Formats: sequence, structure tokens, C-alpha cells
Amino acid sequence: MLPGDELVEPGAPRTTRAVTIDAPPEAVWPWLAQIGEDRGGFYSYDWLERLVGAKMHNARAVHPEWQNLGVGDTVWLARRYGQNASQVVAAAEPKSHLVLMSAADFDRVQRGEKAFGSWAFCLRPHNGGHQAAGPRHRRDGRITSFDIPHFVMERGMLHASATAPLAASRPPKSHN
Repeated sequence: MLPGDELVEPGAPRTTRAVTIDAPPEAVWPWLAQIGEDRGGFYSYDWLERLVGAKMHNARAVHPEWQNLGVGDTVWLARRYGQNASQVVAAAEPKSHLVLMSAADFDRVQRGEKAFGSWAFCLRPHNGGHQAAGPRHRRDGRITSFDIPHFVMERGMLHASATAPLAASRPPKSHN
């Protein structure tokens, strides 16, 4: 069981993808905390994100002003589509996990009911200190036209989440 699973209807279909990151959680978390269209982006394929209507500009650095992400905050996927293109933070534990869900599901959870779906990112120890960061989807099982581009964009996001903290921690190259 991963964080956020307890918020979703039991038996809801789920998928989990992961990548191993050779960095401690404190190096990875700041990149995760700043996701969103009007924040650090999703570190995916800019051209594909813009193709689906998102005004995405992926951050190349950690921004301190985007680090305070708490329960109830909105994370925009593509603001031009309105509330349906946003997620609400259902749970956030720095250096551990970020759980997002639709506004309707967040309202259900606030009433003590179970959500129909969630999108969770978890940082977990793996193979001697490396971190496995993976999005976990739990939802009602319907396949939509968004699923294929979402899979491709998420793949890019996972790759970037593995490389960004490492690149940021390296000293600048000398140009002698």
C-alpha cells in the first residue's frame, strides 16, 4: 500500500510506474513540490504539453517560492480548460509523497467518503539508498483519449525527475 491508496475506493484499478533516482529524497522533493502549469511545469516534453493546450514552461532550477505545497492547494494541468484540468493536493509529506486528485474527489474525501481516483508520487528507499519515484494512478478504470499522451508525458517526467536533481547537485563545468 502506498500513500493515497487509503483515500480511494477499494478495488479501484491502479497502475504504478517508477524510476530509480541516485539522489536522496531532500534533493528530489523540491522538484516534485513545484509541479504544475503555473509553477515548475511537469518536466516532460514541452512540445507535447503545449500540443494538448498546456502553457508549460519546465523549470530548470528549484524555485524557493514554489516549495510550499499543502493539502487543498490546486495544481494546474492546463488552466485553459478550467477546473477539470486541475488537481487538488490531498496529501503532502515533504521528502516522502505528494497525492493529487480531482476537486470533486477531494470534496468527497473531505466529507469522509472515498475518492474515485488519485495521482500519487512517492519517494521510497530502494537498493541501498536510491529513491524510487513513481506516479501511482488509482481511478475508475475508464480508458480515455488522454491516456496515451499522458503515459508519454509521464514517461518524460519520470526521466527528468531522475536527472534534474543529479544535474542540480553537480558543480558547474569549467570552460577553460
